[in-house]
Amino acid sequence: RHTRLQGDWSSDVCSSDLYHLGLVLDVPARSGKPGVLLGLIRWPEVQRLLDETQQVLVDESHFPSAQAFLVDPEGVVQAHSDRAHYGQQLAPDALRRAVLQSASGNAEFVATDGRRSLCGFCRFGNEANRTWTLCLTVPEDELFLAMDSFARVLLAAIAVTLLVLTAWSLLAEIGRAHV
Repeated sequence: RHTRLQGDWSSDVCSSDLYHLGLVLDVPARSGKPGVLLGLIRWPEVQRLLDETQQVLVDESHFPSAQAFLVDPEGVVQAHSDRAHYGQQLAPDALRRAVLQSASGNAEFVATDGRRSLCGFCRFGNEANRTWTLCLTVPEDELFLAMDSFARVLLAAIAVTLLVLTAWSLLAEIGRAHV
């Protein structure tokens, strides 16, 4: 059974087999009404998927502060790579509004630590108790760190190239002056 989690939150919810995430998919039929495929994912597996998603963002993409989480249609965090966020309203308000108003997209926001961050999100489902939004957040300074490093290397390469070209041009002029 999929139950929207409410009330006091504890680590028991993260490891409980009593809670499931339901995935409902339409199955088209060549004739007649389409069927439905229902999949239930035990909550520990949901949490494991979020944790592994975050770990990939940290290890492979080098985003040490990345977070992955699920939000219900009211903006309450149902699962999070940081268990302390379970059951809390998604904050800040501007981020919650952006996530709830669009089926997918991204939104810039200022995190509670004061860092400008980017949240990418995608909603799954359209019915009560069967709708949730997957969100991934990364601080902008981490997102642009590789690009900033590349820009510094590129500027250094341009400066060295200009220096070499200038030296080569000066040596050519000195060589012509002595001929």
